[in-house]
Amino acid sequence: MLLVPYAVERPPRRVPFITYGLVALNVLVFVGSVWVANSHLPNDKRLVEQDKQRLLTWVLQQTRQNANAPPSLEQIREVVDEQLYRHFDYGMIWRLEHERDEYVLEPHYTTVLTYAFIPNRPTWWGLALTHIFLHASLLHLLGNMLFLWLFGRALEDALGWWLFGLSYLVSGLAAAILQLIMIRAFSPETGVLPMLGASGAVSGVMGLFALRFYRTRIHVFYLIAFIFWRWGTFTIPSAWGIGLWVLQDVIGGVWDLLSPERYGGVAHWAHIGGFGLGLLYGLLIQFQAEGKSEYALADAEKALSQGQYQQAAQCAAQYLARHPHDGDAHLVRARSLVACGDSQGALPHFAQALTALLHAGRLREAGAVCMEADRLSLSLTLEPNLQFTLANRLAGAGEFAAAARAFRAFALAYPDEPRAAWALVKAAQILQERLNQPEEAQRLFALARERYPHNRWTQEM
Repeated sequence: MLLVPYAVERPPRRVPFITYGLVALNVLVFVGSVWVANSHLPNDKRLVEQDKQRLLTWVLQQTRQNANAPPSLEQIREVVDEQLYRHFDYGMIWRLEHERDEYVLEPHYTTVLTYAFIPNRPTWWGLALTHIFLHASLLHLLGNMLFLWLFGRALEDALGWWLFGLSYLVSGLAAAILQLIMIRAFSPETGVLPMLGASGAVSGVMGLFALRFYRTRIHVFYLIAFIFWRWGTFTIPSAWGIGLWVLQDVIGGVWDLLSPERYGGVAHWAHIGGFGLGLLYGLLIQFQAEGKSEYALADAEKALSQGQYQQAAQCAAQYLARHPHDGDAHLVRARSLVACGDSQGALPHFAQALTALLHAGRLREAGAVCMEADRLSLSLTLEPNLQFTLANRLAGAGEFAAAARAFRAFALAYPDEPRAAWALVKAAQILQERLNQPEEAQRLFALARERYPHNRWTQEM
């Protein structure tokens, strides 16, 4: 069965530059390493004959055969599968594997031996950094970058760019350290195999994602090709989906310890190390509580849409306890309180929502809030400068009905403000010229002349 996640229901709210940058860097490193491998390929082929002679001599020794009684294919396969990496250097094996290739899509062995992490002879750069950006094949690269793209964007949005980048690198380091510990403790003979790839770092990202966005659903493509073919998609909460993925690695890691002669291919303990570091860091910064409060807003919006107004108000209040300046949450609480009959209690939340929307540049939504408050007969007015700014921006954005309402509210709420006469005149002009409401416009013109008879704006009418 093939399972491939392809989407998460949590789009980023800002451009995730670090995630995109990491993906681009991994791709560039892979392209560069493939170019180096192909440039060395002709010279490697000249060394293959010597490699083959060494291999044949070794196989004869291991199978206790001689040239007159060559070993069977089964004997050769058994010896090669179980002992080859323990007795020959990685470079020789790489050359033999690519003897007949005209081109390769993987790093050259010199690149791997220099920059990958090799437990039996680790370097500080391979352990801490460079192994994270090397990949053994195109499929290896695509798999890791898919997971980084899926889970990294929302996580960078939640953590911030520099904490996200640091968490990624430290998770890669933790992955290599745990892999080193497990190999030296349980299967030191496999320490000659290089470890490379971003999967340990990406596992840390997944650990943080599972803690922070535990209810966010992952969309997964599946393919069953056993007795019959079947494919399709399904969704699963991230905590369950990522949890099953970790369980698979735990089983694989235990199997590696029990059968070290079959070790190779997937560094399960590196995945577990990266995931564990991400999970531990998330717990230390109370990431789950932040996720819980975010889901409280989603619950509030759902309850409001279903007419469960008391529950909506409670969930919105829970969210606002951690995010007191969130305009959407204030709007949900305001509407819930209005539905519960507490219009006066809703008024400050309408004002907070309007302020947040104005600061975020969401003028159309700000205008809709103004009109909504007007329909509810609520006297919604911000402090003078903010109210005046709101009215001007709404007019500039073409939200004329809301702009007229905002200018009028400013003039009526702050009659002694020097800009009050101009605001009344401007509201009247919008009503007359833009909204075709001459009677209401004349009423405001008259009010302006009555209140401010000596003001230049009323004299020019």
